Amino acid sequence: MSLGGVSIVRQAASISEPTIRAGIRELKSSKKLPAGRCRNTSGGRKKVPKPDRNEQFE
Repeated sequence: MSLGGVSIVRQAASISEPTIRAGIRELKSSKKLPAGRCRNTSGGRKKVPKPDRNEQFE
């Protein structure tokens, strides 16, 4: 990105500079995602376990 480009994008998109730099690093990396995916398989929130109904009555 040209000199001052990150600042221009930051102001135009209202995104923090570290976020923009992380995106640039991600785009330049050689690591590719599987076809049809926009995130890694482990990305996102962890599942919340459902409570065991039997534990309530002990």
